[in-house]
Amino acid sequence: MKRMLLASLAVFALVATPALARGPARHDYIAFANQGGVSTWRTDGDRTIYFEDDHHHWYKAVLFSPAFDINFREKLAIDTSPGGSLDKWSAVIVRGQRIPFTSFERIPGKPPKTAH
Repeated sequence: MKRMLLASLAVFALVATPALARGPARHDYIAFANQGGVSTWRTDGDRTIYFEDDHHHWYKAVLFSPAFDINFREKLAIDTSPGGSLDKWSAVIVRGQRIPFTSFERIPGKPPKTAH
């Protein structure tokens, strides 16, 4: 019995160590995005949007599917979480189509300039 317990603990230690070493999962978001928390946005192709919050931090959102005419839009509708935050569970609405994010993360500095 004691050997089985020690073996179970050893297996748990091997499996859990990489997850614990990574630290807690990071949850990036823009608070109050539905009330002016987003100051500007820009696109990079048809699947990536960069958002700037009112504290001048930039975030990169990757879309689940392409939004082919998003580069020609002057306005962008965002679908936030019920609390009003823009995060990885949010989406954009382009020409009446809701396109969810596959990822949303804060980036260091400004986004790269795109060559058009």
